[in-house]
Amino acid sequence: MDFSPAVLPPELRPYRQQVEAYTNAKLQRFAYAFAGRLNPNLTKDQIDYVATEVLHAMGPAAEPVPMVPQQNLRLVLRHDCLSSGCGDNGCTLCQYNPSRICKRNLKQKYLIDDHLRAKCGAGLRVEVVDENGQCMVDPLPDMELEVHVLNGEKYKEVCPDNTLLNSMQLRSCIIQPNHKKPLLKRESAMGVSDEARIFLPVENGQAPLSDLQCTTSSEALLAGKAPTFRLLVWAIDRTSNHLSHITYVVSESFVVATKRVKHAIKSDIPSISDHVSKLVHIGKATVDKLQDLRQAGAEENMDVDLPEHLNRVEKVGQFRELVERTEQSSDLKHKLRHLLKLSPEKWEEVTQHALSAVVPDFRPRVWWAPSIGGGLLFACKNGAVMADHPLAFVHKDGQSGA
Repeated sequence: MDFSPAVLPPELRPYRQQVEAYTNAKLQRFAYAFAGRLNPNLTKDQIDYVATEVLHAMGPAAEPVPMVPQQNLRLVLRHDCLSSGCGDNGCTLCQYNPSRICKRNLKQKYLIDDHLRAKCGAGLRVEVVDENGQCMVDPLPDMELEVHVLNGEKYKEVCPDNTLLNSMQLRSCIIQPNHKKPLLKRESAMGVSDEARIFLPVENGQAPLSDLQCTTSSEALLAGKAPTFRLLVWAIDRTSNHLSHITYVVSESFVVATKRVKHAIKSDIPSISDHVSKLVHIGKATVDKLQDLRQAGAEENMDVDLPEHLNRVEKVGQFRELVERTEQSSDLKHKLRHLLKLSPEKWEEVTQHALSAVVPDFRPRVWWAPSIGGGLLFACKNGAVMADHPLAFVHKDGQSGA
């Protein structure tokens, strides 16, 4: 007799346990009713024995896996950047715009329960692409994606040169979720199995990531200072086997912090009017010392020669001016580094961050159209042109019209 298994549809696979429990219970009830019709003299134990034997014969058979064309496919992370600036430091139009084109897909830091979006706010997605980088819009039968959270520090050890790893090496970096609190969740709960595994259905060669949220602080879960996570996305077949012919993708490293540090998150591109704490490596203890640098120096038996307006540093612009002074005096640089407890590497990072600060730019812009001798006037906010709402039409002779 043929006991070939019925194939469970992919959309039901995350609920396999519930489906099997339900169908087994229904089959058991059917067995009692059917056996009673065939032979009313059969005992309950006899019916149970036969039903269990049949269910056991049906259960172990593995689901057949259809042949998938072996193509040179790979997964990539992408987003459509929403930043309004071009990112070119030499661009006179965008030089004061803090909204710069993203240089990576994931942000460097998220808070617990933040959605996994790019720094610019755009949604993230995984694409299945061919060897030319073109998205595979044609359907790939019986294939979906699975998302794991990797220990970023372990991955860096196993893969220092960012080379491809085999399945066993990748699995050694996967953080096994706590049964009470999975590392990833999604609001809809669709595609989440009882074992807290996250599955992504692929449509038109794409699968969105932005409804995913991290539930646990990386510092709370992993040892060390500011340990990182990474996302692993790989392709699997309907029996949850890794499809090695479709190259996986691993995200950039990122940190997940608790919500209590929300106000301590640093600005990517600060403004000169931002509080000095928005600079990297400037914490509460450093802020306190910057309130009175001469007094901080006196406590360390140092004479700190500064003008009055730089003795109390509260804004990024003041710190930038302080940095510019240290470029003229190595003695001042040494004293400030010692007072602020900054290593040469951290001093370099904080100075570069301060020097990247922009000035508030609300100057309107005009787009001239030479053929008609005029142009459109646009408002500007923090260096970003409000291109959807022109203010007026401006003539070359100085007149304007609404």
